[in-house]
Amino acid sequence: MAKFYRPGRGRESLQDEHDFLQGLVESEIPVIAPCPGDGGTLGSHEGMNFAVFPKKSGRVFDEYSDEQWLELGRLLGRVHTVGAGFHPKDRITMSPDKSTRNQVDYILTGNFVPTELSGQFRDLTGTLIDEISRCSAAST
Repeated sequence: MAKFYRPGRGRESLQDEHDFLQGLVESEIPVIAPCPGDGGTLGSHEGMNFAVFPKKSGRVFDEYSDEQWLELGRLLGRVHTVGAGFHPKDRITMSPDKSTRNQVDYILTGNFVPTELSGQFRDLTGTLIDEISRCSAAST
């Protein structure tokens, strides 16, 4: 299966994602990592970055049992453990006051919100960002 990445995504950040997936594989966490090629896992053609992944089928569960929920929780814990030791070279640090505010500004300047609602949107998102920022700062 081929995955084509949107234009403008930096090769370094894409490689960081691939390295993280490989770290999960090495920790025996069931993920699907990209296939290595001649130049690594990330290819490029005429400026379009892509990766090739093996085709795998998923599983369907009707409802999770209590044991399956526990297993899923343990698996997520293992993913977070691998992630805690992973230090990507080209990733922003998400913070409500920076990254979220930038996205709100993009939405407002792009006129994606009807003019008559833009003031309410700005006020509401500003309040939410302020509250979330306070909670975020208190938890660090």
